[in-house]
Amino acid sequence: MKEVRTLFVKYGIKSVSMDDIAGHLGISKKTLYNFFSDKRELVYSVIKSHMEEIKTSFFDSKFENYNAIDVLLETSNIIIEKMGNVNPALSYDLKKYYPDVFKLLMEYKNHYILTSIEKNLKQGIAENLYRKEINVKIIAYFYLHRIDQLTSICAEDVKIENINTKDVLREMFTYHIRGIANENGIKYFEKETLKKFKTKN
Repeated sequence: MKEVRTLFVKYGIKSVSMDDIAGHLGISKKTLYNFFSDKRELVYSVIKSHMEEIKTSFFDSKFENYNAIDVLLETSNIIIEKMGNVNPALSYDLKKYYPDVFKLLMEYKNHYILTSIEKNLKQGIAENLYRKEINVKIIAYFYLHRIDQLTSICAEDVKIENINTKDVLREMFTYHIRGIANENGIKYFEKETLKKFKTKN
């Protein structure tokens, strides 16, 4: 699934044929069709595998002893790695040609990922790192959809055409933390995590 996902991420879905996929995998198209009845089934499997991979990463046991800021930074880097080089055509192709798969992806984002963001905000408030007065549901919604918007804009907006998508996303995450953190959170972020976060590749 990872090899096929690499093609979709780089070129979009519509422009990648079953012949292209078979050639990339080093197998015949007939062999490919032994595993998947059509391209729609393959696309569904790739997206489902991708969602499970992100979910597994988010549930990493190492996060159990992390505070909210460190959890956000680590999960942000996971998102950056998964989304940083995505061709905007991928989302467009899913929505237009595979609406049922696109719906599945949106439901996953709007339930699992949104819930994870809300959990992080509540944790940060409880740890006295985030401002108590923030509206958890609204901020979580803004944060999730800002990621989607930036991923698409980065490849199209001439004002930032020479800037790497990952750099833009990292700046957005930094902006987000500075907006929700209280004085304690800002001090911790600047002292312990900012340098490490900004120098990630």
